[in-house]
Amino acid sequence: MAFDALAEKLGKSIRVDGVAKGIHFAAHSTFAGITTTKTKMRVEFLLGRVIKSPRIFKVERLGPSRIAHHVELTEPCGADAELIGWLKASRDEHGTR
Repeated sequence: MAFDALAEKLGKSIRVDGVAKGIHFAAHSTFAGITTTKTKMRVEFLLGRVIKSPRIFKVERLGPSRIAHHVELTEPCGADAELIGWLKASRDEHGTR
């Protein structure tokens, strides 16, 4: 399952918090979130820069250094090295604040 792969590859230093509408990944603070539908898993993460990728279907500027990126996964293999890299960068930038 894609969620299990994400949680495992982000390491033991993160916290997985269940919230009303999904799951948050946090270190000291939340850096990513996951919601699911019947057919897909949506992953949102924060970075200080805009990533240009066809995988990212939505980008939201939440502040000067907080830019939310949204990715939809429809297959477990979508939790690949590229997405893990973005999530690790998000953890390092925003999860340790």
